[in-house]
Amino acid sequence: MDKFGLNTAGNIAYLSLAVGITLLLVSFSINFVIMYPSMMNYGLLAAVFGCTLVFVVIFCIIGFYYTPHLNGAMRVGFSKIMQNYNARSEKNIYLDGIQEQIKCCGTDNYMSWFQTSWADGKRIVPASCCKNLKFCHNLEPLIVTDIYEKGCFKVFDNYSAIVDGSYIGTIIGSLAIQFLAIASAIKMALRYRTIRLLDSVLPMV
Repeated sequence: MDKFGLNTAGNIAYLSLAVGITLLLVSFSINFVIMYPSMMNYGLLAAVFGCTLVFVVIFCIIGFYYTPHLNGAMRVGFSKIMQNYNARSEKNIYLDGIQEQIKCCGTDNYMSWFQTSWADGKRIVPASCCKNLKFCHNLEPLIVTDIYEKGCFKVFDNYSAIVDGSYIGTIIGSLAIQFLAIASAIKMALRYRTIRLLDSVLPMV
């Protein structure tokens, strides 16, 4: 897992989502704008829907597969920044931003900060762990009710579960929509074929 960097995993996840959405938009544009008006193209229409379905499912599976790598990369990066925390560093500003935005503190919980070199054995946490800076301080004694007690790793796991759920929902939705579209296209193609056969055998009036 550690061989995948945060940027790599993130780029793959975003690329999978972007390609999936693009494929859907292109597919529906081609199908309904170009092919739909002509009954002769319903067979090709079904084939295009089928290919689009395959590609959407593949890219959703790729995104689903790389979600744990993204979560793992975030865990590794967060832990490293914590161990070398310095409020003036650009990376640490990024860490502070994460804690403030997702309302968490430390890796497993707020006590994770006590083992960092920054705390130097003291029971203190950065100001980014405070629920309200006006009524919060990071000096001893630490007032637990004034800080976020939940660890950031737990929040990462929750977000990963949400992302996984969105991929599963996308796959199920794509399957349902595309199967209906394929069935409709095949039905119309068979109907057109029947009409052509009838025209070929019925006498001209």
